[in-house]
Amino acid sequence: MPASEFSLGPAEMCIERVVEFHAAHQLAACSESPECMRIHGHTYKLHALWRLALPAGGDFLSNEGMIANFARLKRLLARVEALFDHTFINDVELPELASLGRWSFGRVIDGVTVRPSTAENLVWWIFHYLDDLGRGSAAELALPAGFELAELKLWETPKNCVVLRRTGSGQPA
Repeated sequence: MPASEFSLGPAEMCIERVVEFHAAHQLAACSESPECMRIHGHTYKLHALWRLALPAGGDFLSNEGMIANFARLKRLLARVEALFDHTFINDVELPELASLGRWSFGRVIDGVTVRPSTAENLVWWIFHYLDDLGRGSAAELALPAGFELAELKLWETPKNCVVLRRTGSGQPA
């Protein structure tokens, strides 16, 4: 049956890419788990899910037959991997973001918001970083119109993860 004869109704198509990085961090205050106050490391897995609202009629694919090229998503996530892989997260110098300003996960710098290097803060910052890049702050990484980062899932251990999901359009919830 031709696409024009079949309709799902309002729908979206999602694609996901996963990246892994190894990093250490230290939490200055962690009363329920004092071992977290020591420097320790994790193998983080970051699942990034992008979505595109499908237009009526089914004409949503590029000339290549894709909603977005996985190679571009790979390049986006490589930026995250390059920032954090084999680092001490508390010492990473984070780029300034249009949506968040300057952040740090431990380094005290004048005019910079300092946050603990928890998985919750990491996923919040990474979401904004990828969103800024995908919206065109780096032209070679800009994503097609209407294509947006919908969800990030950051696994700190095989049993523990934090999920940040955009609800509706705009900033993540």
